[in-house]
Amino acid sequence: MLKFSNRHISRRAFLKNSSLALPFILFPQSLSAILLKEQFIHRTAFAMGTTVSIQAYHPERMLLQQALSKAFDELYRLDNLLSGYKNESDISAINRSAGTSDIHVHADVIEILQKTIQYSKETNGIFDCTIEPLMKLWGFRNTTVTKIPSDSEIQSTLDAVGYKNISVDEKENSVGLLNQYSSIDLGGIAVGYTVDKMAAILKSEGIESALINHSGDLFAIGAPPELDGWKIGIPSPTNQSEFIAELNLKNQSLSTSGSYEKFTEIEFQKFGHIVDSFSGKPATRNLSVSVISNMSITSDVLSTAIFCQEFAMLNLKKFQEQLEVLVVDHRNDIKHFHYNPTEQSSYLVES
Repeated sequence: MLKFSNRHISRRAFLKNSSLALPFILFPQSLSAILLKEQFIHRTAFAMGTTVSIQAYHPERMLLQQALSKAFDELYRLDNLLSGYKNESDISAINRSAGTSDIHVHADVIEILQKTIQYSKETNGIFDCTIEPLMKLWGFRNTTVTKIPSDSEIQSTLDAVGYKNISVDEKENSVGLLNQYSSIDLGGIAVGYTVDKMAAILKSEGIESALINHSGDLFAIGAPPELDGWKIGIPSPTNQSEFIAELNLKNQSLSTSGSYEKFTEIEFQKFGHIVDSFSGKPATRNLSVSVISNMSITSDVLSTAIFCQEFAMLNLKKFQEQLEVLVVDHRNDIKHFHYNPTEQSSYLVES
């Protein structure tokens, strides 16, 4: 449950615990763990274009080290498969062959693309991984854009956007794009997918207390010793020295989407990097969206989708897990939502 706050963070503490305005850990290690002689490891690596870290406890240090190594090996493996920036990845091969031929891919690529299509349907098309042509149009790739795209340019690009352009053959383990101008960008789902895979490895290795932090996507396994959860703060998108909510994360995931960190500047105007697949333009409805759920992939997808469109537009009846959503809209107003799948209803929480 989110607890709302206007707590001020010192600059030193903020820089130590966060990356820009991403969620951060307030109290990563408890005194109880030291007294209980729990081993604690905090390991960080660079993959998928960002910093990824794991904090974990276990009485046996050797087992803990091996578990973290296996989780990071999975991170590197999936990065090599799913990255649109690596020429040798399966996703890059699919994009190069758009409109011409299907590509034989790894089983994980089949799985994530099937999940991507599923989430696209469940969000009424708001979430769509074929957004890459629009990302290029607005200069969010290694391209220089000097003029704001015209409506005709946007409409022409939108013709190549749509999850129905993806063809997945599970029997043949092959994937193709039906439109030669289509292109896949897994930026709104690959992180969540990877975090869930890393968490599954840690659990299988006997780790019962860990926190994975992948560029703002968090997954909490259990809690630190003698604590009721991992204490997380969500910073304000307009005042990064304060946070707007704090929570105890336990066996849950948290993903925050915001366009104030990554943006492009065209004709002296700033445009955030989250593009609405409906309008073809950078989304301006919200400043940040945080989603808490049982799976990181769900939090990752929904934080992006809700950032682009109204919460009510999502087909939440398709989701079979409880959701908690914190929205900071463009007026800097905060809205707090809950969704309960057993009642198949959502409601606004007066916070």
